[in-house]
Amino acid sequence: MTLTEGQLAFDFTGCFRAWRLDQEGIPETMKNVDFVVEESDRILLIEVKDPSDPRTTETARQSFVQNLKSKQFVNVTLVPKCRDSYTYLHLMADDRKPLVYIVILSLYEHTDRPDLFVGLQERLKLRLRKEGKKKWERQFVQDAVVLNISMWNRRFSYQADRRIS
Repeated sequence: MTLTEGQLAFDFTGCFRAWRLDQEGIPETMKNVDFVVEESDRILLIEVKDPSDPRTTETARQSFVQNLKSKQFVNVTLVPKCRDSYTYLHLMADDRKPLVYIVILSLYEHTDRPDLFVGLQERLKLRLRKEGKKKWERQFVQDAVVLNISMWNRRFSYQADRRIS
């Protein structure tokens, strides 16, 4: 099964099931991840950010890289998508396996900047465990990882990086 986000196509052949959460009729007030992929032993919540899309202006691309370093990107963009997607799956009784949140950043010109990914991943993990003054009593995701396209392709059998014209 192939799913697309923007100009990137992801081949999820071999997984148990893969779908776009926004096609499930998720309430419009909830933020959602791009893809949900069910494997035999876990569910992947996948968010794709593609500032390397050729249609993206250089100004927008540089702004995105700056936002990666801010609390806003994690707190306002990434964490609500994960939390709301989990909530939807939970309320639909579709969360019977451990969840892993994966953020894929298509940043071709920054592949030599692992600091962008490592710092972001650590901030994301911390925020997913504690959004308010108190730590969540129940951890709703088992893990969270931030990957670029080449890291994704090395770590998972589902290949990406095919641009659609």
